[in-house]
Amino acid sequence: MAFELKGVNAAFTTPFKEDESLDEEALRRDIQYLVESGVHGLVACSTPGEMVLMSEEERKRVIQITVEESKGVPVIAEVGCARTKDTIELAKFAEDVGASAAMAITPWFFPQHPRGLRMHYEMLADSIDIPVIIYNLPKYTGVKLDPSLVDVLAFHPNICGFKDTSGDLVYFQELIEKAGDRINFVCGADELIFPALCVGATGCIAAMAACLPHMVLDLYNSFLKKDYERCRQIQLNLVRLKNEFRKVPYLYGQKLVQTWMGRPSGQTRMPLGPITGVERVLLRKGMKKAGLI
Repeated sequence: MAFELKGVNAAFTTPFKEDESLDEEALRRDIQYLVESGVHGLVACSTPGEMVLMSEEERKRVIQITVEESKGVPVIAEVGCARTKDTIELAKFAEDVGASAAMAITPWFFPQHPRGLRMHYEMLADSIDIPVIIYNLPKYTGVKLDPSLVDVLAFHPNICGFKDTSGDLVYFQELIEKAGDRINFVCGADELIFPALCVGATGCIAAMAACLPHMVLDLYNSFLKKDYERCRQIQLNLVRLKNEFRKVPYLYGQKLVQTWMGRPSGQTRMPLGPITGVERVLLRKGMKKAGLI
């Protein structure tokens, strides 16, 4: 079946041991858990997977393991790099091992010109046969793709979708109005999944979909059933939980909570530093109050 970007796609964390080496056994167990939970897609090496803190070979290994454990669930491989050549090389590897799609975050560090960004994505899409998903995360990359550029890129036959984590719902709606008839748009901001669905998103690629897949699946399925009050309640809970995670160093809180829930997720890599004893107690208190542990 042809890949279609929709539904609940879990952007999962990458488990690392105390020495920061990849914990392949824990990774396989977590992917198996997500498959059994019923998510519609597995997103390897995305932002919650600490992609920029991994070597190219490590990213390849995570992508390969994800495909091996996917049991037919579509695998979206995050292949974005600062250099176009590296992005294409990683995308070709993902295609060779059986990934369903390649997602590429915008290049970072240097100021980006629209012409270069257009060439970057068109060269990527021309180089592989699996579809390409554009990943927009301006808070981290400093690049916010202009809707007119997205409109042009959406005409490419091998670009199938766009993940937006800008947190700007007006911008997201403008993107859909311009190019939603040609490619699918998904929400990458956990706090805006329900509002994004209301303005035309076909689903989400989200960290909370990996941390709490059943909750996000409940939101998505409730939306399909037009039970909007249920959606609103779940969305508010997701916002509250996300706010708890933000009280501690990024990603460490999510990994710790997943571990407390019986899914050993290891540590983050430095400089995504550890949390203090006080932070740990407060986070555990917040999760207990939410009924998660």
